[in-house]
Formats: sequence, structure tokens, C-alpha cells
Amino acid sequence: LDLHSLRVTMISRLSAAGVHPRTTQALARHAKLDLTMRVYTDLSLLDLRGGIEQTSDELRGGRRNEALSDLRKTGSRRTSIRGRSA
Repeated sequence: LDLHSLRVTMISRLSAAGVHPRTTQALARHAKLDLTMRVYTDLSLLDLRGGIEQTSDELRGGRRNEALSDLRKTGSRRTSIRGRSA
């Protein structure tokens, strides 16, 4: 077990947990984000399928559609998703 492997694991797990890349860069004490993302992030430890599914849901308006559905259930037609009157 070497220090480089531990850093790869730590940085990859931070990325997989959704920690912002700049935060991960700062924790790794790297001068360049490219080093953090390209060298120290192991793609095999990341949930690539989950990332695609999450992005697909957001592109289809998943969260917005859920909020609209909730508004329809309560009969609140005149209120927008952000709570402002329409």
C-alpha cells in the first residue's frame, strides 16, 4: 500500500460522494484542478451509470415535474414552483 493509492482512493470517493471538484482540489492541496481530476480520480470507483441517470432525470425535468405534480395534488394552480404567485 502506498501513499499515491490512498490519495487516489480518497479523491475518487470524494468525487463519487458529489463533493465539488474545487473542494476536492483544495483538500488534496493540488495547484491545478486538472491534476486532481485526471490523475487522482479513478473512474472505476465512480458511479458513472448513476451520473447518467441523474442527468437524464434532470434533463427531462424530473424535479420540476415532481413539484408540479405535488401542486396539482393540493389544488394549488395559482402558485408557481418557487412559491411565487403566478
